[in-house]
Amino acid sequence: MLFRGLLQAPFVSFAAAFVAPVGRSTTSTRSSLSVPSTPCSIRTLSPAASSSLLSHNCRSSIADLLTLRAKMTAVDTAAASTGSSAEVSSFSADAKLASSTTYASAKDARDHVAQSVLAAIESGSSSSEIVIKSGELACQRDSYQTTLEDTVPISYALFEFVPTKAKGGKKTKKGKKKGQDNAAEAVDSSITSNVYNKQQIAIALSDSILYPEGGGQPCDAGKLFIESPSSAICIELDVVEVNSIDQICIQTCLVPKDITTQQVVDALEADGTTVRQSLDWDRRFDLMTQHSAQHLISAVALSEPFGMNTHSFSLSTKSDISYVDLLVDTDVDTDAHRDNLKRVEDIVNQNIRLNLPMQPRYLDQDDLQKAKDKGEIRSRLLPSGITGKIRLVEIGVGDAMVDQNTCGGTHVQALAQLQMIKFFKLDRIKSNLFRVYFAAGTRLLSIMEGAYQRQAALTAIMSCTEEEIVDRVTTALNEKREKDREIQRLNEKLCGFQAKEIAVELKSNDMIAAIDVGTADMSYKMALSSAVAERIEDMDGALLLLVGGSDDGDDGSFLLTGDAAMVDKTGQLVAQVLGGRGGGRGGKYQGKGTKIRSCLEEARKVLEEASTTRK
Repeated sequence: MLFRGLLQAPFVSFAAAFVAPVGRSTTSTRSSLSVPSTPCSIRTLSPAASSSLLSHNCRSSIADLLTLRAKMTAVDTAAASTGSSAEVSSFSADAKLASSTTYASAKDARDHVAQSVLAAIESGSSSSEIVIKSGELACQRDSYQTTLEDTVPISYALFEFVPTKAKGGKKTKKGKKKGQDNAAEAVDSSITSNVYNKQQIAIALSDSILYPEGGGQPCDAGKLFIESPSSAICIELDVVEVNSIDQICIQTCLVPKDITTQQVVDALEADGTTVRQSLDWDRRFDLMTQHSAQHLISAVALSEPFGMNTHSFSLSTKSDISYVDLLVDTDVDTDAHRDNLKRVEDIVNQNIRLNLPMQPRYLDQDDLQKAKDKGEIRSRLLPSGITGKIRLVEIGVGDAMVDQNTCGGTHVQALAQLQMIKFFKLDRIKSNLFRVYFAAGTRLLSIMEGAYQRQAALTAIMSCTEEEIVDRVTTALNEKREKDREIQRLNEKLCGFQAKEIAVELKSNDMIAAIDVGTADMSYKMALSSAVAERIEDMDGALLLLVGGSDDGDDGSFLLTGDAAMVDKTGQLVAQVLGGRGGGRGGKYQGKGTKIRSCLEEARKVLEEASTTRK
C-alpha cells in the first residue's frame, strides 16, 4: 500500500514539552465557542517550504512512500529469518490475517506496533524519515481541531479482547487488576459480546488528532473511518485508548460485530487506503478544561506570597472532581494554609474574569535553560536527547504573565473558557502536602445542578426553606437517635419476656424449640438466644431455632443455637430444609432461606431427630 501524509519530525517527549509544530492544513476546527478566545500562535514555514510540505503531506511522492514500505518489508523479512516475526510487524505485500500473530492483550499488541515502526525508522537515514511522532501530533498543534482527513495506516497488530469482570483479580498498588487493560475498562462488559468482535486491533497512523495519555492528562476517544479503493464500505472503528510508546502514537480500536477483523486488515493493507479520524469533542473539551484549570491553580499557588509547588495532580474521568497536591511549609499550621488556599482560589477566578490568553510559545533549549535558571518558567526534567525548540504553555501576556510551563497537553485558548474554578475540599494529607479538590467549567456546572436538585428535594421533604434545611435535618436526626434508643430499651424488655416463655417451652419439649419471631432482625435473634441461655442452667442437648422475615413473605433469616456439637452437626441440614444456606460455629449457625415459615415444622422435626439420635 502507499504510505501517505507522513512528515519528517524531530521528537520531544509530549509529556513535558515538544518540538515547535510545522505548518499544516487542517480540515475541521471547533469554532462555535460561547466565550471570547485568543487563537494559539503556531509557527509556520516559508511559502516555498509550506508548498513543499503540503505536497508531501497530502500527495506524498510515491518514491518516498515505497521507500518506507520497502524498509518495513525488509525489517519483517529479517525478523522472519531469525524466527522472531511476532516481534516486528509491517505491511508487507504478502501479509495475511491467517499468518498474523494475535496477541493476548492490547498492551502486547501496542508494544508490537511501536517496535515495528521504530525498526523501520531506524533502518534508514534520519533525514529521509517522514513519520510524525508524539510531540507535534495534530492534537498537539491545535486543541480545537475535531477531524483529521487522509491519514495513512503505518502498522497494526491484533489482540484478543477480554471484557472486564466485575469481581476478582489481583489488584496492583494503583488499584487496577493485574494484567487489566484500559481498553477493556472503557467498554461495558455487559455489551461486548453483542457489540464487538473477539479480535481487536491496535493501529499506528501517520498522524493523530486523538491525544495519547501522558503528562497527567487522560487520552482522548473517538472514531476511525477506514476508506479503501478496494472496498465498497467505509469501516468504522471505536478508538477507546490512545498511547504513546517510544514516541509512537498508537490507537487501540474495537471492531464492531457487523464487520470482520479480516475486512479491517484487508482495508488497511490495500494500496490507497486512507483513514479519517473523528474526535469525541465533549471528552476532549472536558479534559483540557480541567488540565488548564490545574495549570492556573499551580501557577497561582506557586506565586508570592504562597510559594506552594505542585507535587502531583489527578484529572479524574470517573468523577467530576479532580485534585492537585501542593507542597506546603510544615512549620505553618493547617488553618493558615487553608486561608492561603482560599486566597489562591480568589486570585484564580480573578484571572478567569480577566480572560487572559492561554497559548503556546517556543524556545531554544539554551533559552529555556536560561529562563529556568532565572525562575521565569515552571518545568519538569526534560528527557535526554531532545533536539529542536521546546513548547511552553503561557497564561497571560507581557506584564500580565501568570505562568510559563513546559507542557504537551491540550488546553483552552483563553481563561474565560474555564468559566469558574471552585475548591471543594482542602485536606492536609501529609505534614508537607495539601490536597486541593477542584472542578471547573462544565463539571462545575454539573456539580452545582446536582447540588441544587438535591437541595430542592430536601426542602420539599422537610417542608422548609433552604436556610432552614440544616437545622431541620439536624433536629430530625436527633429525634431519630432518641427514638432508636427508646426502641432498644423496649426490645430489651420484650426480649426478656420472650426469653422466659421460650425457656419454659424448651424445658417442656426435651430442650427443642422452633420459634417464629416475626419481623425481628438478626441482632434481635442474637440477643434473644443469649437471654434464653441465661435462663437455662445447662444448654447441653438443647437446640433452639429462631426464624423471622417480612410479614407477608416466606423469605427471611434464621438462627440455630444450643448444644455446640449438635448445632454444628445439624446446621447445614436445617438451612437446606429452610431453602437457604448459612454458616457458623461454636454453638451458633445463622443464614437466610426462602422457606423459613412454610418449612418451619419440617425443620423442627430435624431438630427432634437429632435430639433422639443423641440419646
